[in-house]
Amino acid sequence: MSEAPPETQLDDPSGEAAVQDHCALHPEQAATAGTCERCGSFMCDACLSDMAEKRLCQVCARRLGGGRWLRHVPVLGILMMVQGAMTLGMALLLLMYGAFTALALGDLPPSDDPAQAAISSIMLGGMVGMGLMHLPAGVMQLLAGWRVRTFHSRWLAIGSIWLGLSTVFGCYCLPTALAMIVYGSVVLHRREVIARFDAEEPTAT
Repeated sequence: MSEAPPETQLDDPSGEAAVQDHCALHPEQAATAGTCERCGSFMCDACLSDMAEKRLCQVCARRLGGGRWLRHVPVLGILMMVQGAMTLGMALLLLMYGAFTALALGDLPPSDDPAQAAISSIMLGGMVGMGLMHLPAGVMQLLAGWRVRTFHSRWLAIGSIWLGLSTVFGCYCLPTALAMIVYGSVVLHRREVIARFDAEEPTAT
């Protein structure tokens, strides 16, 4: 049985000797890369993974990257961007249609029929209102989908897929929004997915 390598004595500016820890996988090497933020193991430079913004050892990096559900996350991000683009496009279409309708109504001669004026106002307000309801959902899903592809902003993604329910007021995109809620909720609440998102988020200092 081989003996553990002796602890390295480093010169301390105060004049006292300091003890240098050694790498958990390579005991002959000093732990120059510090400790893994997930398992706490000492690491040398060769054991430090570049997978995440946090300092992770290669073992933890492989564990976080090997889950079956992790492969669904980039797919979910792309689908969210597609859904967001459709929702945003519908929002802009409704707003443009509302603007053209307002211009057309302005060119018409005044009507003495209050019912006709009320109907026109309701139609115009409905189109503009639906457009404004679709707008934030589309923008958030585009942004969240782009971030989710690289395992960032998990809570933003969860919020954006639920915000997709606002399309119920316009009917368009509602079926795919409901499918996105089911698929996204399943993927984003898996333990391995949560762990990977946590690993990729920068540590608060």
